[in-house]
Amino acid sequence: MAEKQKIWVCEGPGCKSHNSDELLQALRENITKHNLDGSVEANFTGCHGYCSEGPLVFITPDNTLYCRVKKKDCEKIIESHFVNNKPVEMLLFKDPKSGQRIQKYHDIDFYKKQKMSITDNDSRSMKVNGAFKMGYNCQAGVDQKNGIVVGIEVD
Repeated sequence: MAEKQKIWVCEGPGCKSHNSDELLQALRENITKHNLDGSVEANFTGCHGYCSEGPLVFITPDNTLYCRVKKKDCEKIIESHFVNNKPVEMLLFKDPKSGQRIQKYHDIDFYKKQKMSITDNDSRSMKVNGAFKMGYNCQAGVDQKNGIVVGIEVD
């Protein structure tokens, strides 16, 4: 059986202020619309630290990161990424130096020396130590409904 694909919507303050809660709802509606309920699920995560690129949507297990996602983009993400197996180019991170689109989270300079860890857990008080920027220790957010935690550590 194939590993379930997961969509992680950032619920950090920057992304939340740009309506990331509406993104999660729209993604879930489109998962159902395209009959993907058994193979794709969507949940919130804590802050990914790159607020200027938010709202952020992270896909596992393929490690695709979509940036500056709007509600109108959600159907395109489901259709292109999950139905047609093609990334949505216009939502991929655009490298400011080269101008090229980068699909994989770990290939973006901001994240290259960091280690992503996403944990499914029922604990509502779980703490994750991480560093979104060198020298900063952060406690990741916890989605109390689903017990989802995200943290980033520097290697």
